[in-house]
Amino acid sequence: MIERYEVYLSPDYVWYTKEFYRPAIDGKLEPGEYKVRIYKDLTLLGVGTFHVVDGLSKSNRLKDIELPGSVGITLRENWIKLNVPEPILFEFGKSSLTEEAKTTLNEVARFLNHFPNAKVQIEGHTDSIGDKAYNQKLSEERAEVVKKHLEKLTLQEIRFQTKGWGETKPIASNETVEGRQKNRRVEIIVTPEQ
Repeated sequence: MIERYEVYLSPDYVWYTKEFYRPAIDGKLEPGEYKVRIYKDLTLLGVGTFHVVDGLSKSNRLKDIELPGSVGITLRENWIKLNVPEPILFEFGKSSLTEEAKTTLNEVARFLNHFPNAKVQIEGHTDSIGDKAYNQKLSEERAEVVKKHLEKLTLQEIRFQTKGWGETKPIASNETVEGRQKNRRVEIIVTPEQ
């Protein structure tokens, strides 16, 4: 049983993606508890633990790892979800990418290129402040903007779709500032070719 897994990243994260996520998605991890430390240039970027029971596809827990730029990654059965908070991608109430967004999405594109022929669903989400119709439209526009940027940087074989959920799928309470910030996000769901 592997109890510890330390990964040192190359500047573009290719080594990490190739050597860790691909085997994980293919279900090649032995059962047990995995402790992950993620480094870049000897700087600790993230720490986490996840459990694998009889291969990743039957794991009873999913794992979130925070990566640079606060992009959360969830591994689950046959898909990967990237959660990118609003402040990284957009100014409040806007649908044009910030400069920081382009840097973050460049990293996301490098990650996606390790999954040729993948299906990628880009979903926009908002908080519940303001008009429902406005929030719905904003979530759709944001998902489309992220898709267009990623399409320029990824393999042609990757198939993109978008969906705007508006305020209908919160992950936190809309009663607090912190909760509303969490709800304003773009999720990128990657389903590698089986």
